[in-house]
Amino acid sequence: MAINLEISPDEYKSILKHYKSYPINPPISYNYRLERLYDLARMAHADEINKDDEMRLLTKIAVGLGFSTVNVGYIMDKAMRLIREEVDLDGFIDGIRTMNH
Repeated sequence: MAINLEISPDEYKSILKHYKSYPINPPISYNYRLERLYDLARMAHADEINKDDEMRLLTKIAVGLGFSTVNVGYIMDKAMRLIREEVDLDGFIDGIRTMNH
């Protein structure tokens, strides 16, 4: 039995309208959190949405993923810089892990 993972335009609008009804369940592993951050940063970099609004949303999501509110701004800046440099996942994880060294 195949599962349909697509959502309709009406479902999409409903999710956006009631986004607080969909909790973020952050990955337990730090590496998995970094992988999710990598995916999100790549998506943000690829589209043409207003970058200021997008960065605010990404920052909120990063906090939801378990990154500290104290340094999430630095993490997001570094994440976007790494994505612009077109690093792969391993380079991204290494870059975030060693950003204070």
